[in-house]
Amino acid sequence: MASLMLSAVAPTVQASDALSAQEIRQLSQQGKIKPLLQILQQHQFDGTLLDVELEREKGRLIYELEFLNDQDEVWEYELDAETGRLLSTELEEHKKITPKRMPKVNEKDTDEVIDR
Repeated sequence: MASLMLSAVAPTVQASDALSAQEIRQLSQQGKIKPLLQILQQHQFDGTLLDVELEREKGRLIYELEFLNDQDEVWEYELDAETGRLLSTELEEHKKITPKRMPKVNEKDTDEVIDR
């Protein structure tokens, strides 16, 4: 069964240049877009939510979500912001997280960051 894990610091919804925060709020209040949490409850995504964007594509409002799964793959999902309907899925090959691509952090640096 697929699972959704939201981190303690949830990603913020980012809007394209065409959409202001005020416009997004108005669209939500007018019922023209579904709240993100409602859409997340409507689907069962596998992994940890990394990023969310609200974009206007060809006159349609689209939520673009990125999830990191247990295989260290980043999947992108596009959903209709009005209905919550899943429009597309895509494996983001260039965003696959591997130990080779992860930044190196030595124990000393890690302890200093944690102690702050």
